[in-house]
Amino acid sequence: MAEYNEFNLDVIKNYLGKYGWEYREVNTDILITDFLNEGIEKNFPLFIRFSPPWIRINIPTFLDIKDESKLTELALHLLRLNYLTRKAFFALTEKDDLTLCMDLFVGNGLDYEHFEAALDIITYVAESSYPPLMEYIAQKFDINKGED
Repeated sequence: MAEYNEFNLDVIKNYLGKYGWEYREVNTDILITDFLNEGIEKNFPLFIRFSPPWIRINIPTFLDIKDESKLTELALHLLRLNYLTRKAFFALTEKDDLTLCMDLFVGNGLDYEHFEAALDIITYVAESSYPPLMEYIAQKFDINKGED
């Protein structure tokens, strides 16, 4: 396991390579990658921000919600989903974008197996929650679903 003072963006890059994902470096603390779910034909961008002693992994604009009057009811639904979901959580950004997040404490380092599990969890939650959320939104709100 890497020590805190040894843990940096290069470790994350190495782990992404080991996981088989390509990435691009946006700046000294952010990497961007993505993954495709062929079953729902959706490409999910994935941001990894290193802010010691934390890593935030998130899928920005998980759903594009244009009708702000529906946010309260949707937020209640998402809070119920958060209760049922382990590790990953839905959040609303300061711009009212719905994002799927996971925070990892790396103050004592982070081994590859834990990083791999985090990527497995966030991709699973994204892939398994996207279709039901789209259906929920279509039924309840008839709003822009943000499909590619």
